[in-house]
Amino acid sequence: MMMNGYTRVTLILALVSFSILFWHGHTSTSTERDGAGENCDNDKKPVMITPEELALKVDPENEGGKEIWLSIMGEVYDVSAGQEYYGGSTGYGVFAGRDASVPFVTGTFTPEESEKTTEDIPAAQLEALAEWRKFYEDSDKYHFKGFLVDPRWYDEHGEPTEHHDTLKQRIDTWNAMKAANKKSK
Repeated sequence: MMMNGYTRVTLILALVSFSILFWHGHTSTSTERDGAGENCDNDKKPVMITPEELALKVDPENEGGKEIWLSIMGEVYDVSAGQEYYGGSTGYGVFAGRDASVPFVTGTFTPEESEKTTEDIPAAQLEALAEWRKFYEDSDKYHFKGFLVDPRWYDEHGEPTEHHDTLKQRIDTWNAMKAANKKSK
């Protein structure tokens, strides 16, 4: 199907608008938000995890038997079953006990990188971030624990922050533009 520039722009705007409306209508405080929570033990209120609590969930000596948690886009997952990847000074060990959203896509595996916001990440890289989040969400090996109380992600009541919503909109917009571009070829 051939589309002129006006039709393509109209389609993109329609897809973006739909994505924003769809996302906005699905931001409740249940543990089912964003599909997270399928592996969550708590079926009532979302479990809110502070950065201090998350920081305790590491295995710095890679001894085994300790819980190892990480956060991606403010969703906290127990990755203890992957100790060979997340324990001690292993490749992904820097992800343990913190939000690792930025390092997941930049490849800079440092604690300083994990403190950054996603605002400076190019839209094309945000797709990878969403795919990593989906990996943990769908995993049978790693289990959802709750939401990270962090100005980048969720407030103390489990409501997504403006930064979180903006990131989701950027991802949705990128996906809509990519889909429209694919259709026009």
